Amino acid sequence: MGQRRAEEPDTPVCSLNAFQIRYLRDWQSLHAPFLKELGLSEMQPQGLSRSPTSRQLYSEVNAGKRRLDWCPGGLRIFEHLYPFFLSRGLDIAVPSIVYPRLSALVGEEAWIVTSDRVYSDENEHRQHVSQSGFLDKLILPTVPQLAFLVAATLYRFRQVPFAVAKDCQPRYARTSTRLSDDLAVGVAFVPTSGLIFASYPMNAESSGIVTTDAFVLT
Repeated sequence: MGQRRAEEPDTPVCSLNAFQIRYLRDWQSLHAPFLKELGLSEMQPQGLSRSPTSRQLYSEVNAGKRRLDWCPGGLRIFEHLYPFFLSRGLDIAVPSIVYPRLSALVGEEAWIVTSDRVYSDENEHRQHVSQSGFLDKLILPTVPQLAFLVAATLYRFRQVPFAVAKDCQPRYARTSTRLSDDLAVGVAFVPTSGLIFASYPMNAESSGIVTTDAFVLT
């Protein structure tokens, strides 16, 4: 049996530390300017407390099929994100039932894995992620975290996966933010107008409600 090459992983447990190191290496040139525009230039990421137990997840990030991003703590939608969208000719639409909840929300710091995939329901998302070998609890981003990812996508001149054209019905991406025991808050994006927030029943199944491929690493 031949000797294992030095660069081959010698354990089934993956480590995303290399990608965190790369993220920090590119901090000043790529990430800090975006955070500065949001008014969060004093924030910097910390490392994960532990690594996800999935070699396949590591491989997908390494191949560019999934991305590792960092969301700062202390993020507020109307204080930090609204000016960003406004400066690009975009708006944020919030129904009265959702506004009190959103105005009080403060984003928590998190490393988030994302891709350009969109799923019709949460079960489909769970199955696809578990097929990648990620067996930890699947946690959807909160409203501030998902709105931050939309802003980061625009800043990098990429397409928002769940975006729809102006004349189409909005597709609301699920989040882990709740209004009540049976109501959650969804986020939609229309490139010509901006972010749209809405409440939806937790057990709702509709073509207008989707699950974006994003989950929080804990």
